[in-house]
Amino acid sequence: MVRAGRRFKRALGASLTSLLALVLIEAFTGYELIYFRTGLVEMPSLLILLPALMAMRGNINGPYILRLISSLHLGRAEARFLSRYNGFWISTTLSLMIVATFLVYLGTIGISAALGIQTPPPEEFLIIALLTSSLSFSIAAPVMTLATVLLYRGGYQVSTIVPPVSMSLTDALTPVILFASVELTQSLSRWLKLGISGAMIAVAAIALYLAQRKERGVRKVLGENLPVAVTDALISGSGGSFLARMPGLVTRTGLVAAVPGLNCLVGGVAGSVASGVSVRLHLSGRVRLGEVMGEVAAFLVSAAASIGVLVALVSQLALATGQVPVSLPAAMAALSAGLVSSLALSLVAVWMSGLVFRRGIDPENVVFPTLTALGDFLTPMASVTLLLVFCGVMGY
Repeated sequence: MVRAGRRFKRALGASLTSLLALVLIEAFTGYELIYFRTGLVEMPSLLILLPALMAMRGNINGPYILRLISSLHLGRAEARFLSRYNGFWISTTLSLMIVATFLVYLGTIGISAALGIQTPPPEEFLIIALLTSSLSFSIAAPVMTLATVLLYRGGYQVSTIVPPVSMSLTDALTPVILFASVELTQSLSRWLKLGISGAMIAVAAIALYLAQRKERGVRKVLGENLPVAVTDALISGSGGSFLARMPGLVTRTGLVAAVPGLNCLVGGVAGSVASGVSVRLHLSGRVRLGEVMGEVAAFLVSAAASIGVLVALVSQLALATGQVPVSLPAAMAALSAGLVSSLALSLVAVWMSGLVFRRGIDPENVVFPTLTALGDFLTPMASVTLLLVFCGVMGY
């Protein structure tokens, strides 16, 4: 009993620190969605495109950063910013981002059409998607590469610092660049939009072809990273469709501001549970649900506190700039959805990790991407459903 209490306190302290750190940055992402709420109401399909691009970017930018960290430790990359290795992989990853964005754009058009959600003209929607993803990566990649090199040279534990910061930085950049791209493309002619988009896709495809001939690892990235990134993005976009069906309600109540942070928090909780289960499986070969429920409880307490901080921060930012704060029904829906989704995915993490481990598959290669995709779909669905319930009960 004493040992279980110590594990609970240790898990609570570690999870609360990491989740609050995520919330501090994700609050700005949520505020941006409140600030640009008029654009979201006028073009609700952006609520499908935005989470899709954010998920795709995480599945492409994340492996790039992890690849750099591993290469530094293995001596394959030089510990300096301006190197051939960094230049090659930044340009290759940018090309991969552009090709993946085109595939995500096609999927987003399909999801919107199936649900009857209006989209901008195809050429405008495409160039908005391409500019958003490519500019976000072009800004974030050099910054995070430099940070990785400097932290590595300073002897810090790079793998625990850079990946979550990188994710939060690009999460904050993406909405700003998305709406800047919407404004920028308004003055361009249809043929110019098509020309720019076509040139970007063609150059990216040629660059990837040449890169995979030069470096064998690129072919593996194309075979493994691209399908996962696009699939995860479309699942996340499907989650965003729950918001896109009622853009007026989710923007008026402020729920839209909480969803990006909720997705990160739920993914963080489920990922932490899965990580602990994976360690136990590798050490002892099995794990029981009762062994991890104390840690799950600690993660849920941390998630509840972090959601409260998220809602408070977003509301304060909104009030300080004359925007709409998060309403009480939206706050209650966010808290309830965050806890329900975190608990559900934690249980899935325990069950799925044991299942794939018994079949000789490393849980880290399968469970983490699956949990991310499920969380990005389940959390918006639960949030909107509970918002309707609380609005009905409170007469909002």
